[in-house]
Amino acid sequence: MDNQKLAEQICRQHLENMRQISHLGQTILAQGEDAVVISLYILERPVFAGDFIAKLGLTTGRIANILKKLEEKKLITRTSDREDRRRVHVSLTEAGRRHAEDKYQAMIRVHRELLDRLGAEDTRELMRILNRLEGFAEDVKPSA
Repeated sequence: MDNQKLAEQICRQHLENMRQISHLGQTILAQGEDAVVISLYILERPVFAGDFIAKLGLTTGRIANILKKLEEKKLITRTSDREDRRRVHVSLTEAGRRHAEDKYQAMIRVHRELLDRLGAEDTRELMRILNRLEGFAEDVKPSA
């Protein structure tokens, strides 16, 4: 089967199973506030607020709103950079660290369950393919 037909088949399958695919994505992917706290947790260091724009693909406004909400919840602290006051360091509070750990462990449990069902051979193949896709995914732009 050629790639055009395979692409059509994948699109049809995606559209026919959108509810399940959407649920799976929400289950295994961190989004919004959780993506920020988990990123900070994994990095184990303060991050400049602007770094989230590239790392998470979010807009400046969206990052500002997320950071404001996380600070209100006392999950992060923001401090101005000593050398450039326009730059802001974002750090987890102790409560933020606990929250991120809980969310991260939940993500790992869901991934582990899915991979257990997939099996070792298919898991290795999935990882190989995901690594290849990651290498050139940003070069492929959706059409308008």
